[in-house]
Amino acid sequence: MDEYTKCRQSVKRGGIRELNDALEAFDGLSSQIEKLRIDLYEEKLVLAQTEMEYMQLQIKPHFFVNCFSLIHAMAQKQEYIAAIFPWREKSRQTGSGSPSRRWPRWR
Repeated sequence: MDEYTKCRQSVKRGGIRELNDALEAFDGLSSQIEKLRIDLYEEKLVLAQTEMEYMQLQIKPHFFVNCFSLIHAMAQKQEYIAAIFPWREKSRQTGSGSPSRRWPRWR
C-alpha cells in the first residue's frame, strides 16, 4: 500500500489530469467495495441470527412436550406408589404413623 500512496502522490504533483481522474475513480471504487464488504458481513450476521432464532423456536415445543411427559410420568408413578402403599396416604391424611414410615413428597 505504501507504493500505491507514493505513486499517487507523485502523479498528483505531476499534474496529469487523466491519471488524477483515474485515481479518484479507483478510490471511489475501493470505498464502494469496502462498503459492500461491510454490508455483506452484516447480512450474514442477520442471517445467522435469524437461523438461530428459527432453531430456538423449533426447540421450544419439544421442551414443553418433554416437561409435560415428565410431569405425566411422575403423576403415574405417584398413583402407582399410592396403590402399592395405601398406608402412606392414610398416614398423611390422619397425621399418624412414625416419621420413619412417612415418605417424602414428590416435587
